[in-house]
Amino acid sequence: MSSALLDKALGDFLSGRIQEAAELCAEILKADPCCAESLHLLGLIASQTRQFEVAAHFVEKAIHYAPAMPGYFNDLGIIRRKLGQPDEQSLACYQEALRLDPDFIEAHHNLANLWRERGDLDRAIAGYEQVLRRSEEHVPARYGLGLCWQSVDCEERAEQEFLAALSINPDYLPAHRSLGNLLRKHKQFEAALVHFRRVMDMEPCNGEACSISGALLVDLDRDAEAECYFRQAVTLNPESVEALMDLGKILRTLGKLTEAIECLYQALRLSPDSIAGLNELGIAFSHQDKYSEALDCFQRALQLSPARAETLCNLGNLFLRMRCFPDAIDHLRRALVLKPDFSMAWNNLAGTLQGAALASGDEDGLDEAEQCYRRALESEPDAPDVHVNLALLCLVRGRLDEGWREYSWRLKAKKSPRRFSRPLWQGESFVGRTLLLHAEQGMGDTIQFVRFASKVKQRGGVVMLLCQKALKPLLIGCAGIDVLLDEDQVLPGFDVHAPLLSLPEIFGVTLANIPGETPYLFPDPDRVAYWKSRLAGYQGLKVGIVWQGNAGHSGDRWRSIPLACFESLLHIPDIRLFSLQTGFGQEQIAKVAENWGLIELDLPFAEKAAAMISLDLIISCDTAVAHLAGALGRPVWVAIPAIPDWRWLTARQDTLWYSTMRLFRQSKLEQWSGVFENIANAIIELQACEYRAER
Repeated sequence: MSSALLDKALGDFLSGRIQEAAELCAEILKADPCCAESLHLLGLIASQTRQFEVAAHFVEKAIHYAPAMPGYFNDLGIIRRKLGQPDEQSLACYQEALRLDPDFIEAHHNLANLWRERGDLDRAIAGYEQVLRRSEEHVPARYGLGLCWQSVDCEERAEQEFLAALSINPDYLPAHRSLGNLLRKHKQFEAALVHFRRVMDMEPCNGEACSISGALLVDLDRDAEAECYFRQAVTLNPESVEALMDLGKILRTLGKLTEAIECLYQALRLSPDSIAGLNELGIAFSHQDKYSEALDCFQRALQLSPARAETLCNLGNLFLRMRCFPDAIDHLRRALVLKPDFSMAWNNLAGTLQGAALASGDEDGLDEAEQCYRRALESEPDAPDVHVNLALLCLVRGRLDEGWREYSWRLKAKKSPRRFSRPLWQGESFVGRTLLLHAEQGMGDTIQFVRFASKVKQRGGVVMLLCQKALKPLLIGCAGIDVLLDEDQVLPGFDVHAPLLSLPEIFGVTLANIPGETPYLFPDPDRVAYWKSRLAGYQGLKVGIVWQGNAGHSGDRWRSIPLACFESLLHIPDIRLFSLQTGFGQEQIAKVAENWGLIELDLPFAEKAAAMISLDLIISCDTAVAHLAGALGRPVWVAIPAIPDWRWLTARQDTLWYSTMRLFRQSKLEQWSGVFENIANAIIELQACEYRAER
């Protein structure tokens, strides 16, 4: 009778009917208080309900009545570990189980786990191998052996064991997690993502797997997808500071700054003293140009941890954005005292020294900036952003050959130009094949570097250009281009590709051989005739003006000019101003329209080009219209900020890129009055020359 009850109790236990199993065991023990099987089963029931002290009591009683049962000793070892008792007690249990049954696989496995967790990896490896000699398909032992190999930096062997475990049981989650982390460590992000997605498939409520999958997508430069995973992680665990931080950071990266700030505030409400949270919030505020709010965040973080190099680096970068160079240099140097190999701090210090030197014309400062970039690369040789920054320094100093080589590192950066499966063109002949040129940055860059299309055409077959939609009508008929496409069109097949800004390196462009012949863009003759007729009635010097570039450009604050600065030109006799401004900045016109008599030519690029042929002069900030005027061969004067873009070099009043362009440089940061005084004097001189020529 007791045997039948015991079988039923065991069946209930295995089926999850815990209460029924316990009641049957109690009934058996009433009749037979020495029944070891019932006592053992009650111990397992208590362990399953996390009553570990009760569990140990029952299993110890079972061992008292049946001291030769290896399974009882094995289970008691497990329970003692859960109780947090000294390892020696569990160790003695496992060893006794193996003395009774040397082939007891689970005791070998538990003993190996104990050795591994104690850091005795040699004994752990030997233990797992004991298991696998008896059962090659023991998945947990394969996994444990993989963890051991990983701990001793034998990561190839660890990967083999994790894969072996998954080949036996494709649903073994611990192996998916560990293999995913190992692959991520070695930057095999796509492969790692497969394993964490498998974890999510089997555990849809696993917020940690969502967060790691999101991080992997960030590593893969798939930020929009990453946002979805981070949002899911927050939904699964809305009180997780880490999940909120991840979401806030990706929102900031995607430019969703208002939402990012709210998300980071939520994280800080849960953890007000989170230094990482304060730093992230400060970075988000700095990207909104809310400098006082950013400064408050970084200073609070610094109060919590005064010797944290990362916070000092963020403060330095904030002062750099504000163009407060001495403060930036001070904080960045302090960061480097604390962390001498801090690549980002060296990079930011280099950028600060570079900005200060360019603003003041200090060549020695540029030398020091270059040394700092190279010091950053000693700490992180494969940092694309540092290589690109070094490239820009080389380019602005006129060392174009070295600059182009370093600039090629942009192709390895997270925010790199569009990636294609076809190989990059290196300048070889492509006769009988098709090459895709593609725009990669702003419209001004496209206009500047499309000049190389004719040289590309000389080396091969069909040349396609993928350009911004707004430029497509302008570039129709551009020399060297057989097929013109924009972003909304489906790409036909091609064999090789090249970003437009890779062409100077491919063609070995230096200051001595820049192809500066203009014009190389030609507007529609019919539209030129139309605008010539339409503008013919305006008397005096017809001057087209542009004062603002794309407000989304990181440096727009420094290169764009308040429209009010152009007012000084109105005091010059016989001058008429025409606005070529489109989009950003047009809101400023309403303040001056009545008094200035400003003629608005808010036109698409192709139409703007046709109208510009009938203007005598174009005056522009550093933006796409300046490049357009230069490419058309029109007289164009460009107001250059004190810290110039690389292509304008330093000090020169002309540029080798455009033969009809003249540069007017700021002498002090954010002060345009001197620039417009020089422009006004130049216009007066121009008018005088024309008057003398007429006579």
